[in-house]
Amino acid sequence: MTNDNIDQHINNLYKIVDKRTIFENLNSPRSVAEYYHKSAFLYKKFHSPAGAMHLPIEFEKDSHANKLKYQAETVRLEIEKHGYSKVLELGCGMGFNTTHLAQSLPDVHFSGIDLTPQSIKFAKKSSKDLSNVNFRCADFDQLEVDSEKYDLIFAVETLCHSLDLTAVLEKASRMLNSNGRIVIFDGYIADDADLTNKRFLEAYKINTWGFALYEYQSLVEARNIVHSTSLKLESEVDLTPNILPNVKTFDRGSKSALKYPLLLKTLIKLRIIPLVYIKQFASGMTGTYLLYNNVMKYYKFVFVKP
Repeated sequence: MTNDNIDQHINNLYKIVDKRTIFENLNSPRSVAEYYHKSAFLYKKFHSPAGAMHLPIEFEKDSHANKLKYQAETVRLEIEKHGYSKVLELGCGMGFNTTHLAQSLPDVHFSGIDLTPQSIKFAKKSSKDLSNVNFRCADFDQLEVDSEKYDLIFAVETLCHSLDLTAVLEKASRMLNSNGRIVIFDGYIADDADLTNKRFLEAYKINTWGFALYEYQSLVEARNIVHSTSLKLESEVDLTPNILPNVKTFDRGSKSALKYPLLLKTLIKLRIIPLVYIKQFASGMTGTYLLYNNVMKYYKFVFVKP
């Protein structure tokens, strides 16, 4: 993937959205909720009718639907291995992972919280026949620590939206029982990312704008969570190679759409399509570029509370 290649598509993007709009981007909980509300149609239409809003993990050739279950199945193995009975998902989106787990493990109680009311409505509807799951609308950045304790807390591609991830995990650790675990799947800035490179930095800024993020956490910051909490880092796994097949598909679709910038700009102006669609295309065409150039990584972290 050459710089000339990415230049062309970035220039097309700037014909639709003014560059200053992207580079002066300051996301807030409100803008994140709006992003997921307006992009839900795209996720359900082209990604997962069941409401998955995360990347498929590929180890071998399998259906797209099964690859989307990898994160939830990893959590299920942790639950069964340690005999856990109470689980919380932070940023559950439309409830895909928690609903899948509740169906698989009827003797375990699951809870899910998310910032977007429309996503919680979808999650409740999808799980209406399950007695071992509940969903509620809440902001994990404003997480209230109460007397309720969990055996496992997990988050799939959502804590990147936190404005203070250390504070979130410090609160989460206080909500864990002893020998409880926190499992996180997310994107991070690579250890040796060169963000002094102007093209990498530009693509990174476009990507955060596209995904309604303020910034990504670095891998170093993620590992250092243990210094500010009672948690210990039990394991980390680099899953970057396993997301690339799907990311490349996303990349191709995004670039195909961006070939028609003037048409897209007109459709947005006429309010026929929302700006969030362009954000999706922007994140799609920069994601592969950042991953291939070792600016971004996708990791699974497991933290344990002694």
